[in-house]
Amino acid sequence: MESVQWIGHHALRVIFRSTDSQLGEHLLYRDDEVQLELVESGSPWSFDDDGDLLRLVSEAYRIKLDWLFDPYVAITTSTIMPLPHQISAVYQSSRRNSLQTLYW
Repeated sequence: MESVQWIGHHALRVIFRSTDSQLGEHLLYRDDEVQLELVESGSPWSFDDDGDLLRLVSEAYRIKLDWLFDPYVAITTSTIMPLPHQISAVYQSSRRNSLQTLYW
């Protein structure tokens, strides 16, 4: 339901949104009360699966895409503390060359 507005004492104007997001409007009168039934309200979507599994998958996907946001991902995730000249050697000098020239 989007909105409900009383029109006098015997009529009700109801504006609603259907499941396919189309707006609709309907006038209800006191005589229509017997035909109405209470339906449990809920979200148009819900998540009833394992929340721990969702967090695990989300974290794995975040780690997979980490290189997009952190150019020094190898240093960030490593337990080794590199020296500044090692960082510049790997990330500034070597990365300019393609991997193919490094292996030839």
